Amino acid sequence: MARPPTSKRRFNGQASGQVRRSATAEIVCAQRAAETLRPPGRQLIDDPYAKHFLTKGTYRFLTGTHLTAALTRRGFDRFYPGYMGIVLLRNWWYEAALARALADAVEQIVLLGAGYDTTSLRLGLGGATLFEVDAPPTQQAKREVIRRYGLPDHAVRYVPCDFERDTTRDHFRQPGPGLGWGTGLLHVFATSSESFADYVE
Repeated sequence: MARPPTSKRRFNGQASGQVRRSATAEIVCAQRAAETLRPPGRQLIDDPYAKHFLTKGTYRFLTGTHLTAALTRRGFDRFYPGYMGIVLLRNWWYEAALARALADAVEQIVLLGAGYDTTSLRLGLGGATLFEVDAPPTQQAKREVIRRYGLPDHAVRYVPCDFERDTTRDHFRQPGPGLGWGTGLLHVFATSSESFADYVE
């Protein structure tokens, strides 16, 4: 599989931030779409909306039928051992934690590096507000898809943030219990001057 193009622009060798939608977010969506086509009862996620966010014809083809989705899952496991499992299990744990938090009347959910997450489309959030934090190009691409298909996202507040340059602490200094989750970002914070706690405190 070809290496996805970088989504950062550089001047004098320095990264200047996100200028294109996330290629990784679309790959994750393709994995969710492929997993959704497993037989009922064997899925780690059932995400009928994931396919709407696939812009590449290759991804749409690979996740278009039960047969191609099965081959895609096997291909990921063969060429990138463990990667798809990490993505799907991470999402499974997040949704389990979210269910517990909602049962405890959580009021705010902060999803860092949200990409094309479909939590608000698939799960009832009660009276909670979901803050989706990601780079502006990715958020714009997601909102365009939501408008195109008429999908409801009334429980979502979009918070633009380039994690290599910005912090988001000021957006969440509101009273009430909350749940914070970093979708695939822990490896980013491990090599960054900022800590995960800086974003969710």
